[in-house]
Amino acid sequence: MATQPNAIGAIAKARNVSEMPIDMCAQLINVANGSWAYDYGCWGWHDGNYDTYTKWDNNVPDGTYVVRVGFWMNGACTNENSSSCWGYGYYGGAESPRITVG
Repeated sequence: MATQPNAIGAIAKARNVSEMPIDMCAQLINVANGSWAYDYGCWGWHDGNYDTYTKWDNNVPDGTYVVRVGFWMNGACTNENSSSCWGYGYYGGAESPRITVG
């Protein structure tokens, strides 16, 4: 997370040790009502280990926000005989500390 006057950036670092394809995404959430104030979108599929992603919203109205980050994952199993399979879906929901603009 980073800020500038009336701007809030989503900065996410991913450590993907599984090397399963993931697609990091972020949204700016209005704390007052829980709605999406801005959709930073997703950064594209990758299976790398350490990656950093940055996107900005430069027109944030006055209010209090959190940046919520998660990822889409393409389902896979750790091994063929395992019941520990991850299905295709959206995982995460980690949130930044509160950010106040205005």
